[in-house]
Amino acid sequence: MTTLLQISEDMLALNNLIEEATSEDGEIDPAVAEALDQWFTTLLKDRDNKLDNYGALVRTLELRAAARKEEMERLAKRVAVDTNQAKYLKQRLREFLDLHKMPKVETRRYKFNCQNNGGVLPMQLPDDPETLPSYYQRIEIKADTDKIRADLAAGKQVSGCSLGVRGRHLRIM
Repeated sequence: MTTLLQISEDMLALNNLIEEATSEDGEIDPAVAEALDQWFTTLLKDRDNKLDNYGALVRTLELRAAARKEEMERLAKRVAVDTNQAKYLKQRLREFLDLHKMPKVETRRYKFNCQNNGGVLPMQLPDDPETLPSYYQRIEIKADTDKIRADLAAGKQVSGCSLGVRGRHLRIM
């Protein structure tokens, strides 16, 4: 069985092993991680072929993730359309029932009840909250990360702050 990127049978077996040993939160079973470590120790034999297949497996997983993300976004748009259509239809039905003074209607399959919303009453606020008395204002303090970064880069000391170290990543081209 080959894929679009010609993954070897070893890589397919590795992929299947990883998929079976990955939990719902994306963590890989330590035993599988150990098997992968052993695979890397034998990497020197036929190194380029193994690395090529390894790269193909990673690329295939990235492509599959991208395809699934695209499908998820497409379905999310459909969910939004369906939700908006249902909301519109419910609003129109509520208007009809209100117009005909029918707060409750029962059909063969459904019961329709027009009722008031619960919870706290809605509130209108001024467009500019600064016009409210200070007693009714909430002040939030946030770190100005741009200024902190600039000062740290210039060699200044900022209490409790420091610049971290860039991480590393692997690019497969």
